Amino acid sequence: MVVSAAALLAVLALVSCDGSREDSNAGEELTFETVRGMVLEVEAESLISLAALEVQDTDGNVWRFDGRGKVVPGFTPSHLNEHKLLGQAVEVTYYREGGELILRDITD
Repeated sequence: MVVSAAALLAVLALVSCDGSREDSNAGEELTFETVRGMVLEVEAESLISLAALEVQDTDGNVWRFDGRGKVVPGFTPSHLNEHKLLGQAVEVTYYREGGELILRDITD
């Protein structure tokens, strides 16, 4: 019973925070860009979703991405903090909305 309750909570969290808000610009074509760098800061919205992420590229530029509660499979906030502690770079795919950089995806 405890396992099924935990599974139900996990499914509800994924459904409610699936990141679909990021593509809500109906009719607008999004242009995706990427940047590679070291993780400076991770702001979690929950155990599995991101509120914000800061990355520093090789030129020393700091990039701040709005996570908007995005769940990136394999990149929980705790995993991103491991990258930060170990000095492992990540590649962030994002798009621009107004003056903000909106997180789309993360890879190693």
